[in-house]
Amino acid sequence: MTYSYRLDIIVFIMTPERGSRYFDVERFYKARMAIAQTIEPNLPTEDRRKIQNRIQQELILPFIKASLEINPNDIVDELRTIKKNNAQYSAPSIAATFITNQSDLCLEQFFTRTDRWAVDEAMEFAAFFDFLMEANRTASSILQAESALRGTLEAELGNNIDALQHVDPTDSITAFLAVRKKAADNINLLKQDPSGESLMHQTAESLKTKPLDFPFQDRNVVLQGASFAGRVYGLVYPLAERVKKGQA
Repeated sequence: MTYSYRLDIIVFIMTPERGSRYFDVERFYKARMAIAQTIEPNLPTEDRRKIQNRIQQELILPFIKASLEINPNDIVDELRTIKKNNAQYSAPSIAATFITNQSDLCLEQFFTRTDRWAVDEAMEFAAFFDFLMEANRTASSILQAESALRGTLEAELGNNIDALQHVDPTDSITAFLAVRKKAADNINLLKQDPSGESLMHQTAESLKTKPLDFPFQDRNVVLQGASFAGRVYGLVYPLAERVKKGQA
């Protein structure tokens, strides 16, 4: 088992409003791992592909379409709240936090007790986990890079190291170091394009050749999640700029 999802999901830049969500994210991760270990390997390839195709057509594509029909009046209050709770945040961080918050909420609403899942329900959760967490991971690249720019990254990660230790001490230290390096690598790109759009795009592009996190994961869903984050970001960022300046 790789630790990559722990690296990017559990080692988020946990603002005070995100910190309390740590254990929920771990619960989702454990459910996804259980599906990868007990359900997906036992599905015939053809059956698995049929289920994945159905989920694409009936759930993920309609979800993307509905989510992109954003009415600015419906989200401006949330952006103001993010700004109020994180005075140091730039417009890119406000927009990125909007994406991570919404991804968390959508996944939590989709989550049910794992011991009650039928195969199709389990596969639906797995697909939405992969989709939403990739959107979350893509948006978090901005939060991590901006924290590194502010010089607060190590303190923010360090504040959560005790929580990480109870999951897996080896993974927590490795993840800590890897996120720190990744954020440092992204600083230059954020400096070149302070809007954050280039960093979002590069993060999404890197997934095309990155090893998948689970053996039977659908790469199309992973790429869709990252692309979705970029599209939502493009819609939200201009409004986040106005909120940051007190113009909305």
